[in-house]
Amino acid sequence: MASMGPDIRKRTVSGAARGRKEIKMRKAGLRTLGFVSALLLGSSITVMAESDGMEIIEAEGDAGYASGLVTGTRIPEEYLYEGLRLVDGKWIYVRNNAKDSSVNGLVYYEAGKEWFYVRDGEVDLALTGFAEYDGGQFYIAGGRVCREASGLVQDPGTKEWRYVAEGQVQRQYTGLAQYDGAWFMLAEGVKQESFSGLYPYDGAYFLIADGQILNSYSGLFQYRDAWYFIADGMVSSYTGLAEYDGAWFYIANGMLNSSFTGNVKYNGSWFYIENGVLRTDSPGAALLVKLQADRDACKSNAESVLSYVNQYRSEVGASALVLDEDLCLAAALRAQEMADTNVLSHTRPDGSSCFTVLEQFSIPHRASGENIASGYADAQSVCNGWYHSEGHYRNMVSGNYGRIGVGMAVSKNGMPYWVQLFGD
Repeated sequence: MASMGPDIRKRTVSGAARGRKEIKMRKAGLRTLGFVSALLLGSSITVMAESDGMEIIEAEGDAGYASGLVTGTRIPEEYLYEGLRLVDGKWIYVRNNAKDSSVNGLVYYEAGKEWFYVRDGEVDLALTGFAEYDGGQFYIAGGRVCREASGLVQDPGTKEWRYVAEGQVQRQYTGLAQYDGAWFMLAEGVKQESFSGLYPYDGAYFLIADGQILNSYSGLFQYRDAWYFIADGMVSSYTGLAEYDGAWFYIANGMLNSSFTGNVKYNGSWFYIENGVLRTDSPGAALLVKLQADRDACKSNAESVLSYVNQYRSEVGASALVLDEDLCLAAALRAQEMADTNVLSHTRPDGSSCFTVLEQFSIPHRASGENIASGYADAQSVCNGWYHSEGHYRNMVSGNYGRIGVGMAVSKNGMPYWVQLFGD
């Protein structure tokens, strides 16, 4: 029967993927030639040509590769594929239907939507570590970019710990990161195991040892030329006393204050500090011990004075005052100063105002007042004297005050000195 169109003839070559078979084809009357090369992976290849005179001139060698000159050839698309393909249980990189051993690095597998590490044209399934690609660094596990990996990951080769998010090292990140219940210091995505000291982060300072926050440490820590108070691995804003190596030190806002000399209250008691160190063998320490003893001895006098003052206040409708221990200590110091100098004055021996004693004992105040007297033998008589003095009486009944401290000291010549200190 006569052909009404082009005659399509085909030849099929099949066999194991070994060796090479050359197929030379010639077609009379066609002007163009094409070249086909195909890797036969245990299947068959069909070479098709639109012609009415295709002739196979020669075919020799073992099946495995087919190549030759073909005219008017249409090659099946699967033999034009470039990328990863599973062959005999191995993933290889195929280009021009052959394994391309020149390929090394990360390769994207479109079908699986994953990245694989290829070495010499074959996925390195044994590789676990890090690989560079396009300016980034990625974590590889079993030859595959491990997108589920987030946190700190150790490089099996360098033993470095790197900060990974969705399989990629976060090189742009410098700071602290939490991993497995602990916090670590990172610089450009790598744990800084060589760093020990204080590290600033998010408005605070943290104590780092070998790249990790020492959450278990609380106490004093020296860094460079200063001492810091650490609480649970972080510099604290603590103000008070702290013990270190058998001594006690004054801490102000988290730092040892070596310039401070004065009185500090700690756990309900007052201590004398000299140049930031608690002293028990100095005149200031001895005075403080005496003042606390005098305050306690004067407690009955103070309570009696309080009773009279609150009686006066009730007469004018003012609320009752409460006895404040720290104000009593300050009043005891003021009374002792006057007894030592035998001078009744609102000015202290150093020339400062009487109210500086409040600062000396860290007593907060917005409103304050002082009444003083000398020569009175007991609480009743001294309160009666103040009651009949306009300025002193005004202090005792003022609505600006809510607390009172009372002190009394006797000079060497037997003169009693009395002090009332008022605070809001």
